[in-house]
Amino acid sequence: FVMQYDQSKTKLINAYDQWRSESDERLQELTADQHRQDCSLRELRTWHPKQEERKAIEYDIQQIQVDEKELVALQAAKTSQIEQLRQEGMLQQNETVAEYDNRLNELDTQLADANKQKNKAEEVLARLDGSLYDWLTKNIDGWEETIGKVVDEEKILYSQNLQPKVDSSAQGLYGISLNLDAIESSHRTPDEYRAIIVSFEEELDNLRKQKFNLMEEKNRAVEKLSKHYAEKINPLRQELTTLRVQISQLPAKRQDLENRLHQIKIEEEELIQQEHDV
Repeated sequence: FVMQYDQSKTKLINAYDQWRSESDERLQELTADQHRQDCSLRELRTWHPKQEERKAIEYDIQQIQVDEKELVALQAAKTSQIEQLRQEGMLQQNETVAEYDNRLNELDTQLADANKQKNKAEEVLARLDGSLYDWLTKNIDGWEETIGKVVDEEKILYSQNLQPKVDSSAQGLYGISLNLDAIESSHRTPDEYRAIIVSFEEELDNLRKQKFNLMEEKNRAVEKLSKHYAEKINPLRQELTTLRVQISQLPAKRQDLENRLHQIKIEEEELIQQEHDV
């Protein structure tokens, strides 16, 4: 009996030792598996399968912000440069116009003076018929060396209201005897007035030609200035237009990148979830 008891006890002890050994091994396996699971979980928490794509897009978004600042600064610089050239061109044009206008005004003054002198000569000549000059020429020989030396040619000689006549009892001029040898004849004949008129007409023609040529020269100078500054400003305006187009396109580009970034984050979360479920 004792022997059977010892044998049963020994079997129980061996069975317990085996169970304990197997339990320890199972525990170690479970602990190791738990450790692996924990490691996998930690890896999942830090795992970003779309990280490179996301970083590339985030960089592009940041670059758009940088580009926008640079483009806006360039736009302001081009605008300022255009305005500066425009003002400079206006100043140059105003100075040029003022210079030519001064010269044109001088010609206008000369034209007005020449025209006034021509009209004056024409008015005197228009009074020839019926004037004292006309009467003297027809009735008094040698009058140029007597009365012609002392009377005012415009107010008297060419006056039509003096009613001249021969008075043999009168001595000298109005009954006054004068020595006229030292006085030069100062009156002008109708032919001389006609020559004066022709001379003024020629002068007026010449002045009008000068004025016309000067106006043409003024227009060419203004046009040349306009062309000169247009050649400087137009390329800048084209660049400014290009800059404005580029700036206007940035919001759409930024929105497109942000949409792509959002989609990549969703795809990344789905991949992580799938890996976690496994």
